[in-house]
Amino acid sequence: MSDWFRQKKGFSIERLAALVSVAEHGGIMSAAGGDPNRQSLLSRQIKELEGYFDFALLNRNSTPHQLTEAGRQIARQTSEFLNALDRSADQFSNDRPRVRVAAGESIIQWLLIPVFSKKMKLTNCPRIQFLNRSSRKTIDHLTSGMVDIGIIKDDDARSHLAFKKIATYHYGIIVNPKLVKLVRSPGWASLSEFPLVIQENRGGLRAQVEQLNTKAGCGPQVAAECTSFPQVLDMVINSPCIGILPKLAKGQAEAKGCRWIDLKELQSEKLSIGVAWDKTRAKTNPAVDVVLKWLLG
Repeated sequence: MSDWFRQKKGFSIERLAALVSVAEHGGIMSAAGGDPNRQSLLSRQIKELEGYFDFALLNRNSTPHQLTEAGRQIARQTSEFLNALDRSADQFSNDRPRVRVAAGESIIQWLLIPVFSKKMKLTNCPRIQFLNRSSRKTIDHLTSGMVDIGIIKDDDARSHLAFKKIATYHYGIIVNPKLVKLVRSPGWASLSEFPLVIQENRGGLRAQVEQLNTKAGCGPQVAAECTSFPQVLDMVINSPCIGILPKLAKGQAEAKGCRWIDLKELQSEKLSIGVAWDKTRAKTNPAVDVVLKWLLG
């Protein structure tokens, strides 16, 4: 076995893991989570790795500092190595085999947890690790092996990953009837007096709201944009406003005392999601195959 890593100081698993963390979070500040001591440690560890390799891993001319191509490649290779070790540790330990499932927070809360909560008592139930990731970040982590299964948007699917659509949801209106009184069958124009809450970065939905307002000559104005659908639900529960959510949220919204309204004007905009995975890696991990069968039905 080559002993290249013993040639000089600066190389360690801890330093490589720090590089992976920076790659995952997109920068040292994000990886540090606001902790100045952690930020200083990560910066020092990467500088020590750079001293060992004798080339730059971090582009210090960018703001925030981004990894160089060399840094990203070494981070990917390190991640694959650490994940392989992790899988081996799971295989030979007494614990249930672990399966890492990545999805947005709303999908985890409203789809995955209900599915897996019914499976936990099964003798072959793997140990599920939920990871809150955006659709595109999930794809990156599936590609690098940091995630076993991902729930992603249909239009984010990639040819190098297996993908199967599992659901399509149209949007509807939710209100807290204790705070907002609506007629039995409201139309879009009748919602004009109420502040509207939506999820940010849903470009199609925001455009549809603007189009509906233009067409009707009036309509609700966006008063708040949240980073997740669960936040939209929380806003509606606690504020005299209306919110737009995919029908995936209907059960959760009604369980928390909200009223769900299938507004016909919103049904043309849809959210399609599916399961994505790497076929090659799934073949080597029977626990992943078990979870895939549960999700794909």
